[in-house]
Amino acid sequence: VRDLRGALGGARDLRGQRERRQVSGAERKRERQRMQDILRGIEGGVTTSELPGTTLGFTELSLGNGFSLYDTPGLIVPSQLTNRLLMAELSAVLPQKPVEHVTYRVPEGSCVHLGGLARVELTEGKPLFLTVFVGNKVSVHVGKSATAEDFRQRQTGNMLTPPFTPDRLEALGPLEATEISGFGDTFEKAVLDVVVAGLGWVSVTGKGKFTLTVRAPESVSVVRRAPLMPFEALSSTEKYTGGGDKRGTSRRTKKLKGSFNQRRFGTK
Repeated sequence: VRDLRGALGGARDLRGQRERRQVSGAERKRERQRMQDILRGIEGGVTTSELPGTTLGFTELSLGNGFSLYDTPGLIVPSQLTNRLLMAELSAVLPQKPVEHVTYRVPEGSCVHLGGLARVELTEGKPLFLTVFVGNKVSVHVGKSATAEDFRQRQTGNMLTPPFTPDRLEALGPLEATEISGFGDTFEKAVLDVVVAGLGWVSVTGKGKFTLTVRAPESVSVVRRAPLMPFEALSSTEKYTGGGDKRGTSRRTKKLKGSFNQRRFGTK
């Protein structure tokens, strides 16, 4: 079952049978929101939250005719970054409003920092457009790959957040590298997404063969997939002047103009 409609269809097919059925999901995969959808119109409902930990035990909801629906805590998935974050960091990483994505033109030898939690480097290839989909409170910065780790150590808690303190950066440990290669044949459509589990994803658009090095904390899953939103690069691209100041027309830039003015391309 891949969606709510499929789950409900399966439940209808099982009407009249007394066997127990269950649907399992990872922590904070909105299982409570799905329950709220199912129970819409039933008095009471369930409490939902953007942050994990809302479900602390078994919650029983009567469906009538001798049937009950039980909500339980979600499953812990070790490969998700969210399992290693503090509440303040979770509040920044987990989107509580629609994500305002932004696109950068990144040449070989440059990278995109996703706060101090991860980064995507273009190791080899022609310049690519990298469209970033992360929570709006996660700072995004473009810089040189060669000095990226030094910049991360110096600027975490300042230009790079979350985490918000050097101590938390140290607690998360060093970043591990995952290499991803691909080939693009148009600037009109993304070729793939790079997903950092529990943080977000970066959509890759460009022409020619390329190699990316994606760095994330140890045990955090980094995978590639077919692009989920393949046509967003042209509508959200940031531009840079020769002096290093960035000007753009994306919603994220307009809303966060003050903080973005502090970020410079290729100078850190």
